[in-house]
Amino acid sequence: MGNLWDAEIAISSENALRLIQKTFPEIRAKSICELGIGWDNSAFLIDETYVFRFPRRKCAIPLLQREHLTLPILQESVSISIPNPVYFSSGSDGFPYPFLGYQLLPGKMACRCDLSEEDRARMANDLALFLKQIHATSLTQVKGCELPFDELERLNSKYLIDRLQVSLKNIKNLGYIEDFSCYNPILNKTYDKKLLQNTVVHGDVHVKHLLVKKSKLAGVIDFGDIHIGDIAVDLAIAHSFLPQKAHVIFRKTYGHIEDKTWGLARLRALYGASIIVEYSHDRNDQDFLREALYTLRLFRVS
Repeated sequence: MGNLWDAEIAISSENALRLIQKTFPEIRAKSICELGIGWDNSAFLIDETYVFRFPRRKCAIPLLQREHLTLPILQESVSISIPNPVYFSSGSDGFPYPFLGYQLLPGKMACRCDLSEEDRARMANDLALFLKQIHATSLTQVKGCELPFDELERLNSKYLIDRLQVSLKNIKNLGYIEDFSCYNPILNKTYDKKLLQNTVVHGDVHVKHLLVKKSKLAGVIDFGDIHIGDIAVDLAIAHSFLPQKAHVIFRKTYGHIEDKTWGLARLRALYGASIIVEYSHDRNDQDFLREALYTLRLFRVS
């Protein structure tokens, strides 16, 4: 049985470069290097200037299309950099899926920076402000962007707990943890929060999607999972990325967060970390793995 992140269609750097040269000759693309392979897309850097993303799975096609429609609207609403889609192809004979190109944003992915506790804490204010700004986007502003409601039930607590229990057992078998009884308070908790389903959310905020420059939050990327849903999906980053001492700053900057929302975000964060451990182990992504294990340690001491 395959993994959730296995590709349905793959593209090499050489083929990607040829497609970009043919589709967008005005770029005069000469060099290409692989930036990263994610669950849904393969990303390539062109001439140290543009980032092009190609779907790896058919389900990623509407995600890329939503980015193309939504990101220009969000540009004026946020205080840090987000991708600006410049080039869009609906597909060609050489690649049947749409693909999208952006100006390269400054900074490195947070998971590549080996950040200290102090570095992370200093980002709490900017991270909270960014999420507050995204969540303040009115549904009128994104009308016509084809944003779905949370059809994946990302905050279905029963599913999250069931899947988390399986994942923690797998992680133990892989040798990354000796015991997971310390997570029982989260696994055994009753989550009664009803989804609001009325807020624009990024949908997939984690360390590969945070850009850092000089130990400061410089940007947020990959808006493919943007949808209308509940803020707890995005608030999970506070529990997975920030040390607990920074939560006060985060919550003060963001504004009122109900305790049940905060608790559900905590469950989502632990679930996300467990999945990332399995994914990173399978892909031998040591940086991403280190970050996910950091999150698991946060939960053991909190």
